[in-house]
Amino acid sequence: MLMPEATVSSIVAKVEELLESPRGTEKVAQLKGHFDRLAKNRDALREQIRRLRARKDVAFYGSVGNLKAERLEIDVRIAGISCGKVDLVPHRDERRFRPENCAVPFAGESRDWGHAAVSRYLQAAKVDLLCRSREATIESALLVEMSKESSEGKLRPLLWHQPVKLARLPFQFPLPISARGELKIPGGTSAGHADILARARIAGRDRLRVFEVKKDDAPDIAHALDQAVAYCAALKYLLVRFPATYFSASGFGRVRKNLVLDAVAFVPAKAEAYRYVESAADRLAKGGTQFGLCAQFFHWEVAAGGKALVIEGERRYV
Repeated sequence: MLMPEATVSSIVAKVEELLESPRGTEKVAQLKGHFDRLAKNRDALREQIRRLRARKDVAFYGSVGNLKAERLEIDVRIAGISCGKVDLVPHRDERRFRPENCAVPFAGESRDWGHAAVSRYLQAAKVDLLCRSREATIESALLVEMSKESSEGKLRPLLWHQPVKLARLPFQFPLPISARGELKIPGGTSAGHADILARARIAGRDRLRVFEVKKDDAPDIAHALDQAVAYCAALKYLLVRFPATYFSASGFGRVRKNLVLDAVAFVPAKAEAYRYVESAADRLAKGGTQFGLCAQFFHWEVAAGGKALVIEGERRYV
């Protein structure tokens, strides 16, 4: 876990130390290169993604490393859990689907996205995946609610929020540190990531908000806010040093001089979670904080056709 007596200041100092090390500098350059490449090919990527036909209860996700000019690999998810990939190749009509992560029969190694075998597989996969308890399922539900354009029917704590997307696809924003466990630079081509990065306009200020999501029985709920702070620290480091790249990647048309960053713990509405997050906020704020420290608490309610996400009013500690 992160340092037991960590404050915002100590986490920021550690993140900067890591990112200015040789490995950190290499990782920062690697991810910046991905984002610069994607910015250059943004229109072409969006045009290719339009070739996908939506299916009920199925979502498409992007990945910075898998969106390339010569081929797109799109993640196919049900309830936030990956069940396959779709490959798109420029100037071809093919949309090849490959199953994964689900013990459901499938004829052959791949099929066109429109093939009946894909539809049968997805229906069977839905039955399998909806039985699993994953943080990805909560992230998916949160993204759906946050993405609503109209305030009508949008959960009140998410008003004025929109998730940061990649070529109009949801994705986990890659960052050059990992905050799951001890702070470190990810190895190889991997990256750390914010569960959800959102733009928001609150009290007249533009904000970027890092949401760290935990499921009901997660063993590290007490560290959700610490992790969100660490990702805020990495994001600020990148915004300050490479503003053109990272303000664009965050969905802003121009650099914002007075941008506020918020760390948000998105955790179950349980008595112990309230105590854990409040205690973490008090500790983190010692000596001052450059980030907002916030929490949203959720639970599920029975709804037509399944369950609905319910979010309590946000608690802002700092």
